[in-house]
Formats: sequence, structure tokens, C-alpha cells
Amino acid sequence: MAQLTRIGWRLMKHPTTLWAKILKAKYFPNTNPLDPHIKKIGSWIWGCIRKGLDNVKKYHIWEVGNGSMINV
Repeated sequence: MAQLTRIGWRLMKHPTTLWAKILKAKYFPNTNPLDPHIKKIGSWIWGCIRKGLDNVKKYHIWEVGNGSMINV
């Protein structure tokens, strides 16, 4: 589960990598990976990554600096 959470976190922090772009185009083209309305069906690997993203959703925090930008 720790590895799946790590993959989910990397998907959020490095959205410009090739694998993240491919997953975004296929499963969540108009939103972010933490959106509850993204596709739940798909490949077995996507199902596993979604389990890791559930942990990311549960334990992530929002970091607000000076109010002009929000970092996840």
C-alpha cells in the first residue's frame, strides 16, 4: 500500500512526466487525480493507483503561502 500511495503522490507532484500524461489523457482529462468523479473502471494498474490515491486523499494537506498560490 505504501508503494501505491507513493505512485499516487508522484502522479500529483510530477504531472508532466510521460506516464502521468498518459494516465491523465485516459482517466481524468479535465480534472485532477483527486477528483471523486474520475473513472473507476480501467486497467488493473489504474485500479491499484486509485487505491494509492485514496490514501493520498485521506492524508494530504493544502499548503497556503501568501494567499496567491496554493500548493498540494
